[in-house]
Amino acid sequence: MVTNLNRAEQIYNYPLYSAKRFPMFLHYCMQTAQSIASAIGGGKLSVMKILFDMIWSNFRYGVMDSREYKLFNFYHKTYKERKKYFTKRKYFKLIKTFDYGVFSRLIEKQNQYIDYSSFIHRKWMIVDEKCTKKELCNFIAEIGEVIAKPVSSDCGRGIEKITIKNYDVINRIFAGRLTSLYIIEEVVKNCKELQALNPYCLNTIRVTYVLDKNSTPNIFSVMLRTSSTKNAVVDNWGGGGF
Repeated sequence: MVTNLNRAEQIYNYPLYSAKRFPMFLHYCMQTAQSIASAIGGGKLSVMKILFDMIWSNFRYGVMDSREYKLFNFYHKTYKERKKYFTKRKYFKLIKTFDYGVFSRLIEKQNQYIDYSSFIHRKWMIVDEKCTKKELCNFIAEIGEVIAKPVSSDCGRGIEKITIKNYDVINRIFAGRLTSLYIIEEVVKNCKELQALNPYCLNTIRVTYVLDKNSTPNIFSVMLRTSSTKNAVVDNWGGGGF
């Protein structure tokens, strides 16, 4: 990873191959190989077999992260099955084809809300240096229950559901607004069917697609997502969902 760059530059310039990162990659591969071998009841031979398969998967299929290997169950997959996965190297390779100006703007969550505000049918506000404590409190009091989302985070990490009674959280968000922006938005309710599935979080459907050379969208996955615990506010995999 190139240092001294902003978040957009770090992602856009992420190296597809890096000799410097390889020792760290091996370190985490060994840990993951031991974990997988333990789960499937394998011994030392299984650990080494999985380790070498991770290295091969890195170069052949673009699995740049040992967690990705484990998440996709690559140790059970055939050659044809592995080729179908949109792995991390393919992800970063695709990013390098994006217009950098557009990418660097939309990588910041607040700009997504600003640029696509006409598509957002819920109340929201950005807590930044222009926001006053009174404006923040009045917004939360008016809505009743809101979602507080840190702009700098991803995968649902750091998201909280709060009310005007959560003084400590409100004070923390306001005090840190100069270095860590927050988006405060109205809580969206599930429809009746998804509420029955899981009433503890907002259950969503994520549609993933890519545009081809003719700008035609090609859908390659549609996933119903929900949280795995009662305490989870989000359905993101990185936030405890599945």
